[in-house]
Amino acid sequence: MGWRLASACLFAAAFFALATGCNDNKEEYTYEFEEDGCNTGKHTFNSKDAYCRALADHALNNYCAPNLRRQTFEANCPGYTWPDSEFYYEEYWSY
Repeated sequence: MGWRLASACLFAAAFFALATGCNDNKEEYTYEFEEDGCNTGKHTFNSKDAYCRALADHALNNYCAPNLRRQTFEANCPGYTWPDSEFYYEEYWSY
C-alpha cells in the first residue's frame, strides 16, 4: 500500500510541475496511472476542469487505477465531488 501512496504523491508532484511550469502561460494537465498492471493511458488537458472530470471518468481511464485517480482528484480538484457510482459519468457531468 505504501508504494501506491508514493506513486500517487509522485504523480501529484508531476501534475504540479506540469501545471505551473514554464510553457508560455498555457495550462497543461497530464496524468497516467498504473495499478495492478492496469494502465489508464496518458491523458493531457488544457484546463483544470477537463483534467478533474477526466480523473473521475472510469471508462476514459479503462477502469484502471481508481484508487490512485481518486487520491489525485481529492488532492488537486477542490470544489469537485467524486461521484459514488462507477456508471455515472454521462449523467453526473451532463455536458
